[in-house]
Amino acid sequence: MAQRLPQFDVIKGIAIFMVVMGHVLTMCIRDIDQALCFKLIGQTHMPLFFFIAGFFTYRATSDGTPFALPRLSQRFLQLIIPMVVVGTLWFLYFPHSGLQSPLSDNLQIALSDEYKQGYWFPLVLFEITVIYTILAPVIRCGRTFAGEAVICLIISAIVAVITFSLLSIDARNYSSMGLSATFLPVYLAGVLAGKHRNGFQRLHSAQWATTAAILLGGYMVYIRMYYWEFEFMASPYWTMAVTVIWHLCLAIVAFAVITPWTDRASQSNTMISTWSLLGRESLGIYLLHYFLLFPMPFMQEPLRAMGLGFVPTFTVAAVVATVIIAITLAVIRIVKISNPLATILIGAKSK
Repeated sequence: MAQRLPQFDVIKGIAIFMVVMGHVLTMCIRDIDQALCFKLIGQTHMPLFFFIAGFFTYRATSDGTPFALPRLSQRFLQLIIPMVVVGTLWFLYFPHSGLQSPLSDNLQIALSDEYKQGYWFPLVLFEITVIYTILAPVIRCGRTFAGEAVICLIISAIVAVITFSLLSIDARNYSSMGLSATFLPVYLAGVLAGKHRNGFQRLHSAQWATTAAILLGGYMVYIRMYYWEFEFMASPYWTMAVTVIWHLCLAIVAFAVITPWTDRASQSNTMISTWSLLGRESLGIYLLHYFLLFPMPFMQEPLRAMGLGFVPTFTVAAVVATVIIAITLAVIRIVKISNPLATILIGAKSK
């Protein structure tokens, strides 16, 4: 049995909590997207999921077993089937949710939405997994970390050029390939971290690396959040470059913070066990929490009166997200009673 890596579950748990917090701000409260808290959450949570997905994709094939059709079909069942089923239910339920969000109850508009009414992540992760499956033999030709890293950069650049220069806007939106091109580099970074695990551990344990990641990553995420202040960000390629640097710095900082904590603390530690639970159920939470969002426009003015300050905005989002996630976990528990329901609704097997 593979060694448990609690820091990964904890990071996924924190990331999915941030996902729900972000949706509380953008879908429940609405019209406060300029809040620093919202901007920072929006730039932080999803890259961690793709990095971890890449890490464990490599671990799944580290024994030499190719990530071929059997594994792809397994990922299809885990990701695409729940996305289609739950996404359809959400499309039908949304008009009755009371939420005044930018989502649409028009099917064509919903399908042409790059973010798929919120359900873009399973599609994008599956697309990236297919790309990796096809090109993994090419990456292995690098032999050393430096060689593999160069090949991964070249692959990411080629996919970005094809996506942003050759595909039409409609094709990008229907396929969500713009998002796939954006998150492919951090996924491949996760693959390399999984293959060169000891080197990655040394990297995020080194003070020079974490200091550089904090400083450089802080500047990159500022550019991402306030892109209109920088003329060069009008280019999708500069946007990609800044995004990639930020994502890599974020991964280093996240593991530098969480790994020592999980290494020191007992696995029975309440805080760690709670975050780990959220991490293990992150896909189910992602798929089902939308149905538990509710309108909170009355919070707009109080938060604006406080200047959309980070602390009050964070506090409101965190408290509401806690309630929503708690109820979502109860729903997941019920769904897991039935193996067919667990498979089509949350991409998991019943326990």
